[in-house]
Amino acid sequence: MGRVKKKNECVSNVENMKRYIAKLYSDPALHEQLKQKERDRYKKRKLAGKILQVTTLSERDQRQLKKKWRISKRKQRAKMNSRKESQNGETPPATPNDLQTPPDTASHQQRAGRKKV
Repeated sequence: MGRVKKKNECVSNVENMKRYIAKLYSDPALHEQLKQKERDRYKKRKLAGKILQVTTLSERDQRQLKKKWRISKRKQRAKMNSRKESQNGETPPATPNDLQTPPDTASHQQRAGRKKV
């Protein structure tokens, strides 16, 4: 026989993650422990050279990095603005089905018809 699923096994990963985060924030000691762990991880990665400070880069590299930041921020703002516009309901109403013409599904040969001899 197959394994029978329990009621709480049918939840999505998003719901599980929300529950986990709520549990972390509800307990201050656990939350502080998690923050300390993240701080230690950051320091370790910084010492390993995986995270670079902008001030340690050359001027040219700083310009390139800041240019990359500006481009990504521009994309983010455009995305947010498009979301806001679509949520505002400023889109035109849908065309009723009775006004739409059916697409022409006939092939070129069918439209040309039979050749007359």
